[in-house]
Amino acid sequence: MAQLQKAEVRGNSGGAAEIHRLTVMASSPPHNFSWVEPGKLAGLAMPRMPCEYRYLLDNGIKHLVCLCERKPPNHDSCPELQLHHIKIVDFTPPSPSQIDQFLSIVEEANSKGEV
Repeated sequence: MAQLQKAEVRGNSGGAAEIHRLTVMASSPPHNFSWVEPGKLAGLAMPRMPCEYRYLLDNGIKHLVCLCERKPPNHDSCPELQLHHIKIVDFTPPSPSQIDQFLSIVEEANSKGEV
């Protein structure tokens, strides 16, 4: 997991400076990430690393719709990102009800101003 360390200097009540180290998880885009409609809908390969989930959050994305048989690895590393799992058998098209489910998720998120 990529991490960034940042030092922060703070004064205390006695006038002396205290140094605090903060560890922040770095972010990097998931493979093949691109906006389909900027700020509303993005497409990407399955994220695998916590830094890829962090990238989604850093870019305002709050909902991740997984269209695979299994949930993506490390999906629980960013609890602020809501996972919607629509289980579609690999290498098969989605059913009409699965398409409707996907569209409902997107429409609900958009109605709340979320991505």
